[in-house]
Amino acid sequence: MATLEEALLAKGATGAMLDSKTFKMAKEAVAEGAVDGIADAAEIARKADEAATNIQRVLAQLNKASEAAWSMLRAVNEASDRLQDSAENVIVSDKKTLEAINAYTMVLVRTKEVVGNEDMTDNVWEKAIEAASYCAWRTGTAQKQYDQQRRAY
Repeated sequence: MATLEEALLAKGATGAMLDSKTFKMAKEAVAEGAVDGIADAAEIARKADEAATNIQRVLAQLNKASEAAWSMLRAVNEASDRLQDSAENVIVSDKKTLEAINAYTMVLVRTKEVVGNEDMTDNVWEKAIEAASYCAWRTGTAQKQYDQQRRAY
């Protein structure tokens, strides 16, 4: 922001004009707040500077949070890659677990075959996964419940 002298020189005022008694009196009146709007403009400028400082602080916080989020996302992706490699080497030997996995897979595969690729919406997938999960759970727990019922007699 320019001083009053600089602003007037930019508008074509001469040195003699700036040395005049009238200009000096006008400058004092402005400094004393005797001119309407000057104090308001100064308050607006102060508030704008304060807002700019707050915005810079918030942007710095957002930048820090964004960096932390990207760091976490990279860690999750790395962990997912490691799990993917590990999952390919898993061998399931428990008969009940294999039956549960097969039941789950079969429900999903058959649902996709019956419904068709075009009609497999997110909603259909959600319901198919729920059904497959229930089938897998029942497959894994059915024998236990049957054994408990037999023991009750």
